[in-house]
Amino acid sequence: MNLFRSLRFKLIAFSIIIEVAVLFVLIVNNSRLMESHLTSLAKVYLEDKKADLKATILPLLLVRDYGELKSLLKGYTDSKTLVFVFVEKDGQIVASSNWNSEKTNIKVSDKLNMEDTIFYVKTDLNFSGQDYGDVYFGLDTTFLKNAKNELLTQSLLIAVFAIIVSFILLASIGYYLTKNLALLKDAAENLSNNNFNIQLEIHAKDEIGFLAKTFNKMISQIKNQLTTIKEQNKTQEELIVSLAGENARVKAILENAVDGIHILDLEGNVVMHSDSFAEKLGYSLEEIKDLNVVHLDHTFDRDFIQKLVENVDTFETKYKKKDGTLIDVEIKTAGVELDGNIYLYASSRDVTEKNKAQEELKQKDILLYQQAKMASMGEMIGNIAHQWRQPLSLISTSVTGVILKMEIGMEVQQSEVIENFNRVNDTVQFLSKTIDDFQDYLKPKQQSEEFNIKDVVLKNLKMFGKAFSNYDIEIILDMQDVMINNNQNELLQVVINILNNAKDALKEFKEENRKIFIATYTQDNNAIISIKDNAGGVPSDVLPKIFDAYFTTKEKSQGTGLGLYMSYQIITNRFGGTIAVANEEYEYQGEACKGANFKIILPLQ
Repeated sequence: MNLFRSLRFKLIAFSIIIEVAVLFVLIVNNSRLMESHLTSLAKVYLEDKKADLKATILPLLLVRDYGELKSLLKGYTDSKTLVFVFVEKDGQIVASSNWNSEKTNIKVSDKLNMEDTIFYVKTDLNFSGQDYGDVYFGLDTTFLKNAKNELLTQSLLIAVFAIIVSFILLASIGYYLTKNLALLKDAAENLSNNNFNIQLEIHAKDEIGFLAKTFNKMISQIKNQLTTIKEQNKTQEELIVSLAGENARVKAILENAVDGIHILDLEGNVVMHSDSFAEKLGYSLEEIKDLNVVHLDHTFDRDFIQKLVENVDTFETKYKKKDGTLIDVEIKTAGVELDGNIYLYASSRDVTEKNKAQEELKQKDILLYQQAKMASMGEMIGNIAHQWRQPLSLISTSVTGVILKMEIGMEVQQSEVIENFNRVNDTVQFLSKTIDDFQDYLKPKQQSEEFNIKDVVLKNLKMFGKAFSNYDIEIILDMQDVMINNNQNELLQVVINILNNAKDALKEFKEENRKIFIATYTQDNNAIISIKDNAGGVPSDVLPKIFDAYFTTKEKSQGTGLGLYMSYQIITNRFGGTIAVANEEYEYQGEACKGANFKIILPLQ
C-alpha cells in the first residue's frame, strides 16, 4: 500500500499539520505583539525627539541665528540619530542637514510603519500661541526591523525543534496503533481478490480484536451465501437483457431530439426523456431516471403540473443542473395519454446565452452612461476652475494687501479694512451661489417637470460662462420661451456636451472672432434648440460617426468619445426626439462664417 495513503501517515501528517498551524498562529501573534511593542517604544522615542528638537531649535529660530541652527541640525544627522532634518518657515527651508532640496515627496504620517525604511515626521514650532514654522526629520527604522527579525528567528527555531520531537513521538505511537490494522488491510485485499480461505489471528482485547472476530464471521457468511448470489445474478442478467431491449426502443424514439424532451407523471417524476435532456443538465442516463422535476425547479408542484396538463402553455423558467448552476429554459408543455395514464409532455430549450446577451447589452448601455457622466464631471470640474479662478484671486488680493501693509508697519484705515472685507464677503456670496447652482445640477432628478428650455441654456452659461470668455468666445443668443415637460438636468447635460465640443473646436481652428450661436424656438409642434459655431465645420469623414460610442477626434487624454453618444441616447430614448449635426455656411454682420450646427428637436406632446 502506498505510504502516503496509509492511516499511519495520515495520523502523523494531520497531527503535524495541526501543530504547525498552532505554532504558526503563535508565531504570527508573537510577531504582532513584538511589532506593537517595538512600535510603542519608537513612538515614545519620536515624542522625546520632537520635544528635544523643539526645545533646541525654537530659541535659535526666534533670534534668527540660522548659522548656529544649521550647525545644530548637522549634529543630529552626524550622530546618526536622524537621517535628515530641515526647518521650514513660511513655505521656505531656512536650515537643513543631509536633505536633498530637490526632493519634494515627503509622506508625513502619524502611524509608524515598520515596512518603510524611513519614517517621515513633522512637528510644529510654536511658542505662546505664535507659529514660527515646522521641523521635518526622517527616522531610520532599520533597528526596529532587525529587532523584530531576531525575535522571529528565535521563535521559528523553537517551532522547528517542537515539530521534529512531535514527529518522532507520533511515528512511534502510530506504529503501535496501526500494526494490527495492516493485518486487516491484507485480509481485505485477499477478500477483494475472491480468496475466502483466510483467517485473522488477532487476539487483542480492544476494538481491533473485536473487528477481527467480526471479520472472520463475515467471511464464513459470505461463503454460505455465494451460491445464492450466483443464482440471483443469473436472474438479474435475464432482466437486464429484457430492459436493454426496452431501452433500445425508447432510445430510438428520443435519441435524435434536439430539445430536452421529458415526460413527467402527475407527481413530477421523470418517466421518459431524451438524451439531450440529460446531457444539458449534466446528469448521466442512469441518474436522470430517479430525478423529480422539483429537483430542477421547485415551482413544479402537483397543482402546477395538473394545470399544465389541462392547458397547453409556453413559458420561461430556470432549471438547476447537477452541479448546482442555473440555466434559463423555455418550456413548451402539453398533456398526453400513454398506456391509459395521463402524463405531462415538456420540451425545454436552453436560452441562457440568449438572455445573457440581452443582459450584457443592457449592462453595456448602463456602463456607457456612467462613463459619460464621469467624463462630463471631469469637464465640469475644469469649468468650475475657470469660474472660480478670478473670484479667488480677488479674495487673495484683498486679504494679502491688508496683511502686507500691517506687516511692513503701514497704517491701515478702518474704512479700507471694511471695504476689503465687504469685497471679500461679496465674492464669497458669489461663490456660494455658484456652489448652489452646481449642486442643483448634480442632484439626481429622475422625475419629469415642466421647464423652459431657454432657462436650461441660461443656467448653463451662468455656471460655465467663464470657460468661454477665457477663450474670447462670444455667445450670441436668439431664444424664445418654450415650455416642455421632461427631465431638465438631462437636457442640461446634453447642452453642456454640445457647447464643450463647440468650445474645443473654436480653440483649435479660430484665433479671433470666435462665436457660438444659440437659438430656441418652436416649429411643427416641436421645441428646437440650435447650437452652431464658426469653427469651420466637421470633416465629412467624421460626420457619419460623430454620435458613435468611443469615437473621438481628440487625443486619448482629452476625450472619451462618450459625450455626444450619450447626448444622442438621452435625446432619442429619454425625450423621444432627434439630434443631428450638419455643416452650414452663413453670414453674420457682413462676415462669411462656416461651422457645425447641432439641432435638437423635442416633441412638445
